[in-house]
Amino acid sequence: MGASLVILYFPAIDSKLLSFDDPDYITHNYVIANGLDRINIVQAFTHRQWGLYIPVTSLSLMLDVELFGMAPRGFHMTNIVLHAIDMALLFLILWRMTGALGKSAAAAALVAFHPMRVESVVWVTERKDVLS
Repeated sequence: MGASLVILYFPAIDSKLLSFDDPDYITHNYVIANGLDRINIVQAFTHRQWGLYIPVTSLSLMLDVELFGMAPRGFHMTNIVLHAIDMALLFLILWRMTGALGKSAAAAALVAFHPMRVESVVWVTERKDVLS
């Protein structure tokens, strides 16, 4: 399932940031755009971003800036990897809870490939959903 998930979402790596609100969250956000430093980490925990208290999301985006710069490719790649990890954990949790390997795999696959997940994976601003 993991390889299929990466193959399905891989074309998103070459996508640009969406003009809807990605500039506000990413490129025009001085906290995110400056990457991980002490001041920005404190800002992530003490200030609301766009009316939301999302320090883990802010830290995740800052880490992307540190690793990949401001290129959209890095943000998209991180979202794909996080989604793959999420779905692997979902599968393992379901399998552990139920003992039903096939049903757990089917349920995790339905969540992983559901069209509603596409938005969360390919829209950088929805990192908070992928992280949750």
